[in-house]
Amino acid sequence: MSAGKSELVQHAEHLLRVVRRHPQVRSAELVIAEADECRVAIMFDVEMPFDVKARGLSTTGVRTLEEVEIVIRAGYPWKSPTIYLRQDFPRDLPHLQPSPADALPRPCLVDGSQDEFFSHFALIESGIIGLLEQLASWLANAAVDSLINPAQGWEPALRAGARRHAHRR
Repeated sequence: MSAGKSELVQHAEHLLRVVRRHPQVRSAELVIAEADECRVAIMFDVEMPFDVKARGLSTTGVRTLEEVEIVIRAGYPWKSPTIYLRQDFPRDLPHLQPSPADALPRPCLVDGSQDEFFSHFALIESGIIGLLEQLASWLANAAVDSLINPAQGWEPALRAGARRHAHRR
């Protein structure tokens, strides 16, 4: 370990190098580098039909270039990074993790445990790229309003992490 740098910061610098190699990442920088949390801010080029791309914004509110934040915390690389979307990202789209309105929205990128998805790759680099590919697909589908396959039928909503609200009379 380098003098003065925590292990998590070194992991964040490695994550940043891998993220910058993804073809849809237009820019990436380490914005917070602390011993207990590191954040990488990226501008992600979302695949969209040409007419939508020309407008810069889809009818669902997805931008051509989306601000995304990747956060790593204690337990990384054995625990998956958390991916956040911009604060004003549309919250009426399916497959968003439940969260309070003042929290950054998080896309649901995999069917099952994201930690298991991330760690099933043999190399950390492959796990990072795997998550970015899932994000690319999620954003592209969100842009054209196809996060749910209507032929598949009803999909259950994620409830893990949702706070229970007491009913008041």
